[in-house]
Amino acid sequence: MYLVFIDESGKPDKKDDPYVVCALMIHDSSFIFIEDQVDHIVSATLGIDRPRIAEIHGRDIFQNKGIYKRMFTIKQRRALVENITRFIENELVNRAQAVLVVFDKNRVLKMHNDENARKYMVNIVYKLLMERIAWMVYEWGPQPTLLLSDQSELDADIIDTVRHEIREGMYTSNIVDSKYFIKTPLFVDSKEYRCLQLADLIAYIYGRIHKGKTSIAHGFFDLESYFRRISTIIRKSPDGRIDGYGIKVWRG
Repeated sequence: MYLVFIDESGKPDKKDDPYVVCALMIHDSSFIFIEDQVDHIVSATLGIDRPRIAEIHGRDIFQNKGIYKRMFTIKQRRALVENITRFIENELVNRAQAVLVVFDKNRVLKMHNDENARKYMVNIVYKLLMERIAWMVYEWGPQPTLLLSDQSELDADIIDTVRHEIREGMYTSNIVDSKYFIKTPLFVDSKEYRCLQLADLIAYIYGRIHKGKTSIAHGFFDLESYFRRISTIIRKSPDGRIDGYGIKVWRG
C-alpha cells in the first residue's frame, strides 16, 4: 500500500502569500523506518529523550515559535533542519517522492467573498495535486493508496474535491491507476506522524523559495541548500524537469 501524506504552508485566504500544498508518497514498508529515523535525528540533534515533544514544523523552526522558542537555540534549530534535509537527500531518494502545488493569489485577492475564495483555491489546488499523485501511483505501479491529510478547518472542502476528482474529475479520473485510491482522505494530527511533518517542512521551504524570501535570521538558514537536498525526491519528467511535474504553480 502507498501512504500519501499531505500538508500545507500558507492558507487559502486573501492574504498576500502563496498557498502551498505538498504530498509525500511512500510505500507502507518504509513507514516505520522513516518515523524512527526522524525521531532519532530529533533526539540526537536537540539533546532530548522524548523526541515527540518537538514537531518538525517549518514555521516554528524557522521563525522561532512554540517549543523551539522556549527550549532550543538558533544553532540547534539550524542543525535540525540541516540533519533532516540531509536525511531526505540521502535516505529517502529511493523511498519517497513528493509533489507540490502552489497557488499564487493574484486574482483571488480581488474577490470580495472570503468563503468563495477559499473554496476556489482548495478546489484548484487539490485537483492538480490529485492528478500528480495519480501519476506517481501509475509510475510506481498499482497498489491501494491511502491519503492522510493534516486535520484543519478545510477538511470538508478537501473531501468534496478529492472524491469528485477521483471519481469523475477531468484530470485524475482519466489516469487508470486512480481507481486504486481509497476515495476518502484520512484526517490526522500532524503531531503524530513524522512523514506528515516532512511534508510540512518541504511545503514551507519551497513556499519561501517561490516567494523569494530566502533570507531568514540574516542568512543564518540556507534555504537554497535545503531545497537542493529536498529536490532529490521531487517528481521529475523523464528529462529531469521539475516544473509542471513535481511542482505545479497556478497563477489565480
